[in-house]
Amino acid sequence: MLAVWASWLSAAQAVVVTGTPLGPWTPDLSFLLLVACAGGLHKKDVPLATLLVALGRLPYTVQSPAAVLAGFLAASVLCQYTRRVAELGTPLLRASLAGGGALVLGLWFAFVHAARTGEDAGTALSVAFGPAIATSITTAGLGLVAFGLFVNLPGLAPLRDRRW
Repeated sequence: MLAVWASWLSAAQAVVVTGTPLGPWTPDLSFLLLVACAGGLHKKDVPLATLLVALGRLPYTVQSPAAVLAGFLAASVLCQYTRRVAELGTPLLRASLAGGGALVLGLWFAFVHAARTGEDAGTALSVAFGPAIATSITTAGLGLVAFGLFVNLPGLAPLRDRRW
C-alpha cells in the first residue's frame, strides 16, 4: 500500500505541477510520505520503504529512474542519520527534514538533467534554485500540519507508530 499511496500522491503532484501556474509551489508529496513513514519504521525497513516510494514516483516524472532512485536512497540515508541524533517525532524536525530534503532533491534533479543534456551545471542549478526553494517551503509547511494524515493513510497501519 505504501507504493500505491506514493504513486497516487506522485500523480496528484504531477497534475498540479503541470496544470496550474503554482507549479513550483507544489509540495513534494511522495517525499513527504517517505519522511512521515521513516520515523515510525524499524531502521532496516527504511531502505525498502524508500525503494517503494521511489518506484511509485517513477511513472509520473520526467527524471531518469537512476536519478530518482539515487535521490530517494540519499534521502533514506539522511533520514537514518537524523534518527541517530534526534527524535523524528517532533513536528519541527520532521518539517525541516522534509523541506531540506525536498530542496536537495530538486537541486539533484536539476543537476542530473544538466549532466544529461550537456548544460552548464552551475547555470542549471542557479535557475533551479528558486523553484526548489518554493517546493521546499511548501513541503515543510505541509509537513507541519499534515504528517498525521500521511502516517494514517488507509493501508499503512503496519507502519504506524504510537508516538505519532
